[in-house]
Amino acid sequence: LDQTLLDWSQVESWEDYQRQRVTALLDYARQELNAPADLTPVTLFAAFQEESSVAWEHARLTLRAPSISAVLVKALAAVGVSVHEADSTAVLRAYGGRPPEGERAYPDVFAVLPQIQAHGVALGLITNSAHPLYLRDHELRATGMLDLFPTCRLSAVDVGVIKPHPDIFKYGLDLLGVEPRLRGHEIVAPQADEEASYAFSDWQRVGADGVSLTTRTWGNPTTTTPATQGMCFEVRGGQSTRFVGTINGRAVDV
Repeated sequence: LDQTLLDWSQVESWEDYQRQRVTALLDYARQELNAPADLTPVTLFAAFQEESSVAWEHARLTLRAPSISAVLVKALAAVGVSVHEADSTAVLRAYGGRPPEGERAYPDVFAVLPQIQAHGVALGLITNSAHPLYLRDHELRATGMLDLFPTCRLSAVDVGVIKPHPDIFKYGLDLLGVEPRLRGHEIVAPQADEEASYAFSDWQRVGADGVSLTTRTWGNPTTTTPATQGMCFEVRGGQSTRFVGTINGRAVDV
């Protein structure tokens, strides 16, 4: 989303923007949380930056999504605000969701994406954001992009993981109604005297809880490209689920 669809080249200073939001948070903390009288926006902003840095470093190591609400609550605690009285929703509301001044969509967004939609392609949006989706929706609405993604708009914090964790993509595909299918054969450079098709696959149910997949190839498209160059299986099951197969003569049982 950011710097891909949203153009930040002309936005107000990011630090000034964040200081304004932290100052609003401090006003709330003084009114509702008995924040120390000598607490300044500069001190709270420094704590916010530190907690945000720690949260994102942890996210990069674990792929667990950071939460702006948790960052704000920890920043308040770090400067002596009694956060056991704080409601995280109220804290986030005080911090605010105003988009930065000057934020806009790249011109290509409206030149290209509607054409893709016109060909029947459903668009989805997944962003590695610590802010819940309803706050990012303010930006999409303000820049005129909200209607481009009517079905699938995901913020990492709402799913719990960041890209490239596969769960966030699976969640998005579920929203779009996309189901996994066999990819089918890939022919890089077929010769005229070669067979017209290289991939043959067959599904069969085995008992009440099993599925068997058999696939084979006539030959390789080229001398350097195996027809079975890649196979990917997405299996959803429990602790007792087994994956059993024979791949290129080698038994697999996991």
